[in-house]
Amino acid sequence: MDNGIICPPGTIKYKVKQGDTPEKIAKKFGLNIADLLLYNKRISPHRLAIGQELCIPTRNFGCPNGRFYTIQAGDTLTSISKNNGLFLKDILEANPYLNPNYYEAGQVICIPEMPMCPEGSTSYVLHKGEDIVEVLKKFSLSLQALSDYNAGKNIANAREGDEICIPDARPGVLCPGGRLYTFKEGDTLESVALEYGLTTKSIMIQNPGLMPADFVPGRTVCLPLFMTTGE
Repeated sequence: MDNGIICPPGTIKYKVKQGDTPEKIAKKFGLNIADLLLYNKRISPHRLAIGQELCIPTRNFGCPNGRFYTIQAGDTLTSISKNNGLFLKDILEANPYLNPNYYEAGQVICIPEMPMCPEGSTSYVLHKGEDIVEVLKKFSLSLQALSDYNAGKNIANAREGDEICIPDARPGVLCPGGRLYTFKEGDTLESVALEYGLTTKSIMIQNPGLMPADFVPGRTVCLPLFMTTGE
């Protein structure tokens, strides 16, 4: 953490770089010189030193598609990222003038609003009484495969009500000679069998190890292309 100047609420700290002038800094942040001087009354507009700290009001450059957050005592950029389900690079990209080595409590940064789930995955909320072991079984996933789509989350301790991301492609569901189908809200084993011209027995045979109660929304199963003789 930095022990330099303390910037007031609604501003972020900026360190002067080589080649900076008050005019260049003001333009960079969409300010006029008067705004810059208003928040930095101790500086000389004609003499800036490399490494000198300035306070920049955030109202001018905003936080599109996100929200402002005031860094609290004990925060790190890594902890802020994890608490918001983001990568550290997401925070840095949303705050291009933030020095990851120099920040402090009271400093205001932008927390970008990112899609809940990365491309190639779907949001899923754990049901009542459901834990991560049951989720892994339901979707035929390994903990590592699930963790890859839930960066920054303590996925092993996910519990009822937590929202996680389930990869769309799940190699663990094998379906030779059939088609994959993911149960939706309102689906039942019987309704899916009827819709695809199958019997519940044929679906059960195609998915050994599953019980009728396992066919719930979010579960991906293998549907046979046709019923076998004698069904």
